[in-house]
Amino acid sequence: MQTTRKSFKRKRPMVTEGRSSETEAVYSLHCNPSLLAFSFIALIFMCQIGLASETFKVTAYCPCFLCTGKTTSNPAYQITASGKKAKANHTAALNWLPFGSKLLINGKTYVVEDRGSQKYFGTKNNPIKHIDLFFNTHQEARAFGVRYLPVTMLKKEKLP
Repeated sequence: MQTTRKSFKRKRPMVTEGRSSETEAVYSLHCNPSLLAFSFIALIFMCQIGLASETFKVTAYCPCFLCTGKTTSNPAYQITASGKKAKANHTAALNWLPFGSKLLINGKTYVVEDRGSQKYFGTKNNPIKHIDLFFNTHQEARAFGVRYLPVTMLKKEKLP
């Protein structure tokens, strides 16, 4: 007579002694990749409907050769990756949100119309919290510098 063995997976007890609820949440996300993916999707959804904001590294760029690599004689001068002309206080560069997505930064609404280097701005699969805002002159862009600001992703609407 052959006996079959039942295998039982031993569950590791959660040790919560000495950890705050925030630390426990981070620990849970770190140990469970599917939970991490779900929470990231939930965060993006909450941001898209304007319920949450995240702190992003915000930098600036202008149409000059140093910032874009394009000269004034280039037909694509001041033209963004979406094909629209870049405008100050309006255009933002971000790789992992679709063109036309609206962002609320410092009380102003910016529209994702441009892309940046994957090394600094990430991809859809590897999002990096870094946004580049367009300014008219290099002097304005340098004066803006690097800031860490709360950014709220607003619901995407079609642009005219």
